[in-house]
Amino acid sequence: MMKKIIWIYSLAIVGALIMLAISCKKDNESNNLTPTLQIPIVSTFELGDITQTAATCGGDVTSQGTSAVTVRGVCWSMLQNPTTSDSHSNDGSGTGSFTSKLTGLIPNTSYYVRAYATNSEGTAYGSMVSFSTLESGTIPSISTDSVTNVAETTALCGGNITSDGGAEIIESGVCWDTLTNPTVYNAKTIDGTSIGSFLSYINGLLDSTQYFVRAYATNSCGTGYGSTMSFTTLAAKPPTIDFISEPGFVSNDITLAPGSVIKIGVIASSNGSSSNKLVRFRIVRIFNNVPVTQADSAFTSNTFNFQFTTSAQSVIGSELWLFTITDTAGKSSEISLIITTGKAGLIGKSINNFQVKQMKYE
Repeated sequence: MMKKIIWIYSLAIVGALIMLAISCKKDNESNNLTPTLQIPIVSTFELGDITQTAATCGGDVTSQGTSAVTVRGVCWSMLQNPTTSDSHSNDGSGTGSFTSKLTGLIPNTSYYVRAYATNSEGTAYGSMVSFSTLESGTIPSISTDSVTNVAETTALCGGNITSDGGAEIIESGVCWDTLTNPTVYNAKTIDGTSIGSFLSYINGLLDSTQYFVRAYATNSCGTGYGSTMSFTTLAAKPPTIDFISEPGFVSNDITLAPGSVIKIGVIASSNGSSSNKLVRFRIVRIFNNVPVTQADSAFTSNTFNFQFTTSAQSVIGSELWLFTITDTAGKSSEISLIITTGKAGLIGKSINNFQVKQMKYE
């Protein structure tokens, strides 16, 4: 009996040892699993600051992968899908964005560029972008002509292209601004692509304003500028207004019998050398030092025609009629007419017999 018990006990111990060994084997197998290796993730920036022999690019490492990024930059070649075996930059390590300078390029040549990032698992590349270097040469040489024919809103200028810099002229003209040293990003004319002199018509200016202007010429290497000239536009003239002097109209001071009926007309126009338009017409009658508005019209036009009839006072006296026209610049012109009833110089009570007959503007 004792032997049987010892045998059973021995068997249990052996079984326990076997189970322990199996468990340890599984743990070791679990601990020895190899993790998935990952290379970095990187994107490529667009090219900028392109010249004949250099350009700027860069990239952004958004993930380092399963180990730290040890080197990053861009690689380039005249063939597609460049690698770090081709020309490349070294722009630090780690994640984040970076800027790269491409140098030693050949003028007027197409290149392909990719950003790259390397960790211990390998090298990752961003998308491929392409660009072309500028033609060999220099920016054009050009001089600025004097400014002439200056008016309220226009002027004449021009320039002389003495050298195209070894590359074809793309555009030329003059540029201007109210600040010194204007560029092609300000107001400009476009006047041709040939070497030699050209004439530029400057318009859209403000009156009584100082401007700076210089000629420019652009080729594939960049933009060359002439010296800066300055000028000041003329003051805009006010609008014109006058009486209609046709038969049947009164256009000068007049003395009338009481109750006499007369016809008055005025015609106005804007200053033709500016962009200002007529916007307001007023008539004011002054009698016994008391002004009374007889008409006040708002409109927008280049010309204006106003006609009416009125009666002389029924009592002796004089009245002053004022006719005023105003343009969009706030400039005004005025004409006047004195109507006397009976003997000139005597002041009496007025009677308003004003009646508009015709008003016309275009």
